[in-house]
Amino acid sequence: MVPVKEQMVPDPDFPTVKFPNPEEGKSALDLSFKTANENNSTVILANDPDADRLAVAEKQPNGQWKVFTGNEEGALLGWWNWQRCRRLSPHIPASDCYMVASTVSSKILRAIAKKEGFNFEVSLLVVLSHGMLD
Repeated sequence: MVPVKEQMVPDPDFPTVKFPNPEEGKSALDLSFKTANENNSTVILANDPDADRLAVAEKQPNGQWKVFTGNEEGALLGWWNWQRCRRLSPHIPASDCYMVASTVSSKILRAIAKKEGFNFEVSLLVVLSHGMLD
């Protein structure tokens, strides 16, 4: 892991970016791109100080950075979670597994659920209880 030195100490004025939320635009990742390029890194994970926002970027073969949308991030994390579930708990039937997304999220997980056989639910609010992600 290579931190962005200019952003290691939280500052409520966010002097190093135009927008404080990393997913709001590429300009919020300018220092991350610079740091990653200087260190030959190919993946960037950037969150805000209270960690309720996340940006993910991957360096492409042409040298440009692909910044994933929140829906793309959700799809990748959901797919990873499903693969992890199958690997760690193959004895649990897919029909006993659920993924939940908010009403404003992409429905790509619904398509994955349909193909893989697990359940997908939409909710106004997603709340996870302790132990659900163990």
